Amino acid sequence: PGAGTGNQTAGSTYKGAAATVGAAQALAMDSRATLARAPDAEFMFFMLASVGLPGTGGFIGEFLVLLGAFQVNAWVCALAALGVILGAAYMLYLYRRIIFGELTKDALKKIADMSPREWAVFAPLIILTLWMGIYPLPFLDIMHVSVENLLQQVQTAQAAAANVTLAGR
Repeated sequence: PGAGTGNQTAGSTYKGAAATVGAAQALAMDSRATLARAPDAEFMFFMLASVGLPGTGGFIGEFLVLLGAFQVNAWVCALAALGVILGAAYMLYLYRRIIFGELTKDALKKIADMSPREWAVFAPLIILTLWMGIYPLPFLDIMHVSVENLLQQVQTAQAAAANVTLAGR
């Protein structure tokens, strides 16, 4: 994920997991405790947004990172794409293990579905994630000045490094 959108979806995924897990106090992966009883749609949504589901902010971020990497070096882009694929596979594996695995802790059986109040908390995050994926221009416009400034600083540093190297020969 990149361009700021990955942080938002990763944070929302964490908040969703924390809200779900908080109801059961602690969820230890090594105990194989899972939440097979009631998979949360919001948890699935933010997990899919984090792995770059088209139409979400995660997709836009990953696409822009891969596009930028390709413009610099195709091999770097291929390595980054492999990282995206492996990250998505691992995220899907963890989701399957957490949501559909065997329920071993009795305390987790008492977890109820999300309340309307909890949905009200996540609704703006869901809308923002979809907005970033469907119409990212307002968010990219905000970042444009900072990115241009960063690119100019990098180009200035590269030019200075090239002058130092040439002077040293």
